[in-house]
Amino acid sequence: MEALTAGENALWERFTQQAQLPQTLLVVSPEGRSCDALIHRIQARYLCDSPQGPCGNCRQCTSLDTYHEHPDLEQVVSETNTIKIEAIRALQTRIALGPQWANCRLIYLPILEQLTLAASNALLKTLEEPPQRIVFLAVTYRLDRLLPTILSRFERWTMPIEVEDACSYLALNRWRFQSEAFQSLMQQQALLWKDYCDWCAELISLPQLIAKWSTYKGGVFYQVFYCAVAERLRTGEIAMSTGFHLLDQSLKKIKTFHLHPSLNEQLALEDFFISIRGCLHLI
Repeated sequence: MEALTAGENALWERFTQQAQLPQTLLVVSPEGRSCDALIHRIQARYLCDSPQGPCGNCRQCTSLDTYHEHPDLEQVVSETNTIKIEAIRALQTRIALGPQWANCRLIYLPILEQLTLAASNALLKTLEEPPQRIVFLAVTYRLDRLLPTILSRFERWTMPIEVEDACSYLALNRWRFQSEAFQSLMQQQALLWKDYCDWCAELISLPQLIAKWSTYKGGVFYQVFYCAVAERLRTGEIAMSTGFHLLDQSLKKIKTFHLHPSLNEQLALEDFFISIRGCLHLI
């Protein structure tokens, strides 16, 4: 099987530890990043004859690995980038037949946001009471385009940011970070990181941390913190899973301040630190 990226591997390890596999699973991937290698393994895990699969040797695994297809794997795609209600109705007729080879029939929707409103409502009826031995696996790159009712019917797993994604983001958006305040704070990046580590180790208090760093306005703190995390991921100073979480939280704050630059700095910083409390694991 194709090798997984660090982010995919983190999600795969979590998936293999599940005592019971979800009947409806949605993988949320960053826009523009393929997760085909991970999806192939998940498909094999569902269809494999071994409860601890994929084994790579059974009829199911051989079919997937050799031919990249399986009688009990159905992919719902559209050449027009729109999945219409007719396609979902036809699918509902076929899944009534149940699996042929494997213990389940796997319905794969690689771009879930292609569903039209009518198709989403039709699929919702099936997701509310999925037939026995029918599994729905889907991927989305745009959560904002999905109906809340559809989302509520899936167990949702989010792909973490890859190290190369973080580095690319910095390279593409460095021009945004050229303010005088940013340059000033970048000179204190090491001290900022040390203070964060000291807070995680309970060597300083949260009020002390906030008082020290809330003087930088307009979300500059999160830009520098993002840079600090990306650098420590590159050097291996922090664990991948920890770094991904810190990058995600930093990026959320950067975007929030871009939309609402007048937010209360102290309250925002308190919320930020609480969201990353206890997640630091130095290696």
